[in-house]
Amino acid sequence: MLLLQHNSTLAEEELCIVQDFRNRSKNHLDSIRQEISILEQEIERLQTRCTVLEAQIDPRKKEVFACDVALSPFRRLPFDILQEIAMWCLPEKPTGQIRDAPISLSQVSSGWRRAVLSMLSLWSELHIHLDTRLQEDQLIRFMTQYFGRAQGRPLSLTISVHSPKRFHLRLPALRYARQFMDWMFHRWPLISTVRHLSIASDYAWSDLLDIQHPAKMAMLESLVLKNSSPNCPAPRRLFAGMWLGKGLNQVSRLQRIKLDDSVLGDNPASLTIPWWQLTHIFLQETLPAPNWVLLLQKCTSLETGYFLVSDSFLHQSNGRQTEDHTTLRDLNVIFIETTPTSLQLLRHRCFPNVARLAITFLEDNELAEDLEQPFDLYSHYPSLSDLALFAPRECPLDVPLFLQHNPSLKTLRISIQVRHYKKFFRYLTLQSSSNHDDLESVLPQLSSLVVQISDENAATALTGRYRVHVATMIRSRISRAGNSERRIHLMMSVPDIVTNEFKETLDTFQKDGLTYRVDDYAPPLVPTIDTMDF
Repeated sequence: MLLLQHNSTLAEEELCIVQDFRNRSKNHLDSIRQEISILEQEIERLQTRCTVLEAQIDPRKKEVFACDVALSPFRRLPFDILQEIAMWCLPEKPTGQIRDAPISLSQVSSGWRRAVLSMLSLWSELHIHLDTRLQEDQLIRFMTQYFGRAQGRPLSLTISVHSPKRFHLRLPALRYARQFMDWMFHRWPLISTVRHLSIASDYAWSDLLDIQHPAKMAMLESLVLKNSSPNCPAPRRLFAGMWLGKGLNQVSRLQRIKLDDSVLGDNPASLTIPWWQLTHIFLQETLPAPNWVLLLQKCTSLETGYFLVSDSFLHQSNGRQTEDHTTLRDLNVIFIETTPTSLQLLRHRCFPNVARLAITFLEDNELAEDLEQPFDLYSHYPSLSDLALFAPRECPLDVPLFLQHNPSLKTLRISIQVRHYKKFFRYLTLQSSSNHDDLESVLPQLSSLVVQISDENAATALTGRYRVHVATMIRSRISRAGNSERRIHLMMSVPDIVTNEFKETLDTFQKDGLTYRVDDYAPPLVPTIDTMDF
């Protein structure tokens, strides 16, 4: 309005016009304020309503969640199904943590808690770490209550006895452990129901066990003893063997033992242990070859065996009659002091039903040409499906001859010298052969091949520190009816001096239909077959 844009005195007529304009603007302003006030009241009402509705969300969510829980199929699982689930959740190697199943399953609901905690099998296994912070009477009371819930089921008990780092605590800890062992073996009424027993100790067995009162464990099926006491004298090392001989001679159910190198001594066959009924033996005590042979003769039911054998005291065995061991399925033998008689020892053992075999020749102090001559494994082990054979210098096996005579072999792990690896690969791939029938007859249905190419130096062949590790996947396509494809998984450990040459050799195989991929991989130097299931 122009009249309001200057400061001149207004005439009477102009005053009327300005007054009228003011009244109209004032009315418009009042209407705007009134509308804003109405909107603010509406907003306040809606906010109040929103607050009321939001307060109702959590109760409704809880109601819906409660309904979902009630309708959940897990809530309606039968009691026996819940217990079966908890049974399958039992860890193979418990850590003692409350988060481990099936303890964690007991926290799902009250029904799950009743189902899990009412399992007798849950209370039949216990892992104890002896600690001086827990009084002996407290531990005894705890074990009595815990195993009491098993209601007579066979028990499984694992005990760890560790020496404290502080010297002034070691003697009290040993005294405490000895008292507990005396109570457990001689006064605990449930010792006769223990089926699996495992003891790991930092103390010598002579300090921990009482040979005058051996334990009577009538239901014992498997026993594991592991001792880490350093520099234990030989007489004290034989103590555990004497204790076992007195305690196990009447145990009719014993089938599995796993013992370290400080338990039995070098002539376990002389102990009154029921060797004839054992099916699984894992011994880390180095046995002279004659004692190992004597032990095998006594183990007439043996199915799985792990042995360390020293044949340095083995004399001429030529002319001895070959002995059959028909029950063996898995065998792992490590020769500590390899001599030419090592193969003689194996030639006089026949294992017709062994499916998995691992043989390791470690120290070749007196290696002769006999060790490099073909070893007719196929006639002594006709059922092999998994073979691992390692020697620092050369694998004492005629591989082509063995593969031709053993079509059941699926996994082969061997060591080959650098100068022989090309010949080995040429044999496998048959570059000069175009006849697929010949390929089928020579290359067996291997699914896995692990090869360690050894250095000429036998001393460094065991360390592997100089070695560049290469893994190769080779796929062999064979054209036949049905267009079937055979796959061979090849893993190799190659010295750095031939790494590039090795890759070039593989490149030459591509024209025969072989493809490969090179990755970083470190296969084990010494082949082992873990067949002990405790």
